[in-house]
Amino acid sequence: MALFLQLATYSAQGSQAIAQDGFVARRSAIQEMLSSAGGSVVGYYAVTNGDWHVAAIVELPDSATHADLGRIEVMQIATGGVERLSLLPLASPEDFDSASRLAEEAYQSPGEH
Repeated sequence: MALFLQLATYSAQGSQAIAQDGFVARRSAIQEMLSSAGGSVVGYYAVTNGDWHVAAIVELPDSATHADLGRIEVMQIATGGVERLSLLPLASPEDFDSASRLAEEAYQSPGEH
């Protein structure tokens, strides 16, 4: 499974839903939507300062394509509850170091053969 950081800003409609139903209900709605794509919510947090209202760690199948990720974003915005959304892939330090080593081995500077 692949991890992503999801940042979202709620619209006026989304903010009204939180005021009425609470933040836990929003987490449940996101969990239900991600389940349809084979994913889950690992962590869901209110952001109390800055440009974002929520930060979530979500897990999606490794087989999730860019089209799948785009569909998730469109679904959340289409509901009218989210005004702005960013879905960022996360890598563990070990995965990052491993990928860096592979890139260093494969990369050739211009003019090198």
